[in-house]
Amino acid sequence: MGILMNNHEESPLASQKHFVAERQLKELFDGLLMENLFELQQRAQLSRTLNIPIVVDNFLLDNNEHYYFYPLQKSSFIVGRVTTEIDVQSCRLKRGPLLLCQPEHNSVLAIDDALSMMNCLVQYAEKDTLPDLGGLDDFMQNLALAQAQSTWAAEYTATIVASCESGDVGLRQWEQLSALRDRPFHPLAKSKKGWSAGNFRRYSAETSEGFGLTWLAVNNNFLVGNQQLKGWQIADRLLTDAEQKILRDVAKTCGVDSDQYTFMPVHPWHFANCLQEEFQQQLAQREIVFLVGSLGRCYPTASGRSLIPVHQSSVHAKVPLALMCLGALRILPSRYLFNGYQAQQMLAAVIARMAEPERINLCDESLWLAFLPETESSLSNRSGYLSCLLRTYPEVANATLIPMAALSVAKDGKLPAVEWLHRQHGGGQSVAEFAQQVFNTITSSLCEFAFHCFAHGLMPEVHGQNLLVNFKSASMVQLTLRDHDTLRIFPPWLQQQQVPLCDYQMDWATPNSLICLSPQQLLGYFLTLGVQVNLRSIADALSQAYAIPMAHCWGSIKFTIERLLNQMNIPVVAKAILRKEIIENPIWPARYILEPCLIKRTRMMGMPSGVGSVVNPFHSLDARNK
Repeated sequence: MGILMNNHEESPLASQKHFVAERQLKELFDGLLMENLFELQQRAQLSRTLNIPIVVDNFLLDNNEHYYFYPLQKSSFIVGRVTTEIDVQSCRLKRGPLLLCQPEHNSVLAIDDALSMMNCLVQYAEKDTLPDLGGLDDFMQNLALAQAQSTWAAEYTATIVASCESGDVGLRQWEQLSALRDRPFHPLAKSKKGWSAGNFRRYSAETSEGFGLTWLAVNNNFLVGNQQLKGWQIADRLLTDAEQKILRDVAKTCGVDSDQYTFMPVHPWHFANCLQEEFQQQLAQREIVFLVGSLGRCYPTASGRSLIPVHQSSVHAKVPLALMCLGALRILPSRYLFNGYQAQQMLAAVIARMAEPERINLCDESLWLAFLPETESSLSNRSGYLSCLLRTYPEVANATLIPMAALSVAKDGKLPAVEWLHRQHGGGQSVAEFAQQVFNTITSSLCEFAFHCFAHGLMPEVHGQNLLVNFKSASMVQLTLRDHDTLRIFPPWLQQQQVPLCDYQMDWATPNSLICLSPQQLLGYFLTLGVQVNLRSIADALSQAYAIPMAHCWGSIKFTIERLLNQMNIPVVAKAILRKEIIENPIWPARYILEPCLIKRTRMMGMPSGVGSVVNPFHSLDARNK
């Protein structure tokens, strides 16, 4: 019995569905392999020959591919086509489908989506290879939801890409583009658990046409945070004059005034599906008063809970959103907001010591309020259900801020963000040449900033959603950093460098990831989020769109890091650790994301992740070049 692969032309919608399914299949395969779940590393074999006892039609290799064979029960096996291109893992799935071969039944079945692959492994993998599957039901639900929501978002891809081709493209369009991929290399990233198809289309960055906010009056006695925001201050910054008048009229009708109450925005889905029930008693006692819905139209960013007012883009609102996303509840407790401002002050002090501090900008995240009655602890997560941060972007003349995540989105052989930048700054270069120069520029800027921070004992989360770039030319870029509440610190080095050490509010009953116990642990956040997620995802997109080999990108990263280590004026000890951990060690630390999601969880704050290791691609590069 043979299997005939489908080669007929697809409709645009069918093509989008196929693209989404294949991308998620590749992400799941690569993630499971990286974490060696089901022992996918040591039990598999690679070959250039399809030497199997079943006839399979039209399953040929390209020049840079190998067959990957993984044995199952009863002499069955999975076979796929992988690339052994230099990366942080030995191989990656090049394209779908996988094949489930069962010689006992003389059958071959195509596995063309992530759900089918996971079901196949759970059902047919050897029992002694099975990982802890206590959270499998939830994992499968999220996998299915991620595929469905990715498919809904993909319907808008052409519109989003077209909007990024206009001359008047802004942050909203780049956020939409970023959201199409979401967190790179994570097959569950698109799962927003709690949203129906209608909710998704109304509230997600890719599909939303904007929506109004729900406004509440909150008794000042129950608010913590920046006192200057009390009263009308939040509304004045987020609403137009006409909208402010509507809110004032409603407040007057409801018998609330700014001497006693503060007027706060709430995400409409969050209010309807969570807050009304969570604060039922407070609403009844008028500690919280509902005023009006659908006022102050906003666009969501890729995160979903940060909102851009339609009439201005310099001040965004970050509000709670009680969705399960990436394994965590997306609420906003007061300690996160407090820690964010503490982190901002430490970052500002360290950036001021850079040779060119004007190349790094910080969003101001000092303005926030949260509902926290005196009876509640400052560590209470309940404050996270009603809070608001006003994020103010720095004023930069003629700036177009692009989240670095947008540079990792490839579509139809192009990177829309790179194509747009090429039209602005490309000169006579080809797009591929320009793309490589852009990659080198952002690699240099990101690594220099990260190394400077590391040498002073801190490390921000430098993944593609937190860092925005403003290109002045292909060789000059300015970075803007947002979301400071996850700044990691190593206190001994902060004290050694005389950086004012701010106090974090920590819930020591939960795992701590903010205060590192060694410089190596601190550096791990750069290697994982900055290199393996951020730069690697851009390199992956360059490889897809412009056939730039991953080896070339890894070579560029290595060259840049070695140059910076030779040039930067940082303490000898810090430089030695950077060289040893990044260049000399044969392995790098890695953040495992799938195994923690497969284990049954009770704690819903913070994205689940574990610590593992991956191959240092610089060593693979050196070995291949010998």
